[in-house]
Amino acid sequence: EIPRRLFGKPPAGIYQGKPNVNTRRYVVEERTFLYDADSYADDLPYWNFQHGRPHLIVPYTLSENDMRFVTASGFSHGDEFAQ
Repeated sequence: EIPRRLFGKPPAGIYQGKPNVNTRRYVVEERTFLYDADSYADDLPYWNFQHGRPHLIVPYTLSENDMRFVTASGFSHGDEFAQ
């Protein structure tokens, strides 16, 4: 509701980060989001057909997102990222 009030529309996608076994079904049933990113299964987007209609999955890539800042082999501060 907050993004809708701030920007006049809901966000296009969702990343929860800690999904449970029902999360994707709820997202598909809600019909608000065009995609979700609660997958680490691939590098490329793919379609999921489990819940009665096509739903786009845009995998969260651990190497290209903010997870680089929390892993031991990633960056420890912003200066390393800039280099």
